[in-house]
Amino acid sequence: MLYFKMATTLPAPVNLAVTSVSLKSVQLTWDMPYVETADALPITQYVVQMAMEPSYTGWFDVQNSPADNTAYSILVTQLEPDFRYALRVLANSENGLGTASESLYFWAGLLPNEGPRLVQRVESEEATIKIQWERPGGAMLGTGTRMEAVTTDWGVRGYMWDPAVEEPRLVYDGLGHAEIVQFTVANATCGGSYKIALSCVTTIGEGPLSTVLDVTNAKLPGVPRNVVVTNTTTSSISIAWEEPEDTGCVPIYQYRILRYYPEAGFRVVGYASPADGVLQVPANRMYVDDGRCFFANPADDDGSCSCPPSCLQAGQLYRYQVQACVLGAYGVDTLELAEGPLGCGPNSNTVSAYAADLSDPPRDIRLGEPEGSEILLWPGSMEKFQSCAPVPLESSEMYSISTRWQHQDCSYLQNVAYDSKFQQHEEDCQQVASKGTGRPPSRMA
Repeated sequence: MLYFKMATTLPAPVNLAVTSVSLKSVQLTWDMPYVETADALPITQYVVQMAMEPSYTGWFDVQNSPADNTAYSILVTQLEPDFRYALRVLANSENGLGTASESLYFWAGLLPNEGPRLVQRVESEEATIKIQWERPGGAMLGTGTRMEAVTTDWGVRGYMWDPAVEEPRLVYDGLGHAEIVQFTVANATCGGSYKIALSCVTTIGEGPLSTVLDVTNAKLPGVPRNVVVTNTTTSSISIAWEEPEDTGCVPIYQYRILRYYPEAGFRVVGYASPADGVLQVPANRMYVDDGRCFFANPADDDGSCSCPPSCLQAGQLYRYQVQACVLGAYGVDTLELAEGPLGCGPNSNTVSAYAADLSDPPRDIRLGEPEGSEILLWPGSMEKFQSCAPVPLESSEMYSISTRWQHQDCSYLQNVAYDSKFQQHEEDCQQVASKGTGRPPSRMA
């Protein structure tokens, strides 16, 4: 009886991989298609074939192929940099070549030599941070412009970490999505301080990290509370306020003071910031406005505000609002500082004040008509308990100041009228309240 082995096609080698790539060569490895047994058809050699872009159809044996049956790797040489190739492996036996392996595509070139540039944060919320960068390309990828055009073969990876508790961890893998130039981290801690860096990655491998970006995550603060006018003169107005209830989970870095302009609305006229430009928290919570204009860019100063010692007009009414600002958040008119974005929360309530000096306390109070009236004098007995700021009368050029005085059981109201230059025009004083008990003040002619 005659026995013989049937002619069967060998299965394909598996697990093709590139272990190292250079500008003109690549090291290829693979595994045999099955575990050899006594019944298995022995493999005599492996044949490595290569094809080139764009069609990958003209397969040819590479130099140094075939390899013997004990070798599972080969150095493929004479490649052209920045070109894409395909490799496949076939097992050979006495019955001929077997099935070809899956094709492995690769670029001849080097690893990326630098990370993406202009890495920056563009948005922040309470628990999210959005990062953006300039699209890499060319020599940065380690190959050239031909790989840059094939966006499915390279991309960017993003790493973020808290240096106090962890090593860099991958938070974004953009390999195969080179057209994307931003990503969002969705699990950031409000108030947390992080480091962020990016790398370029290709099908050849991953390059070095970019320059590290320091990020403090925050949200916009709330409204400054209890804004009040603390002092006025003809050349300055002083205001003060309290910190917002919600500081945005980080210390307040700066306050913006806004003054009202009839033509433009509320505009920033100054900052209340840490002293000497050094970060000290909390920021100052008071501001003295001398009426000067504020220019974020000194080149914008056209000289229209050179009016020392003050640009305020005596007797004019001014209105103010305050914003609280923090590092690490984005709002309206966000400033990009070296330390990060400076975002400001909503405006406070409006406070108003006249540019005017406080009047001296009256030294006498007149009862009846201004001429021929009796004068009330009592040394050390006058107690002022309410004073009103000037308020416009029916005439737009006249103002009235009302002052209320208390003496024992009697109250007196003094009304003084002034014109726009604060020249006194008339004065009236009258008793407005009396309990009818107690000793009246002494009267002197």
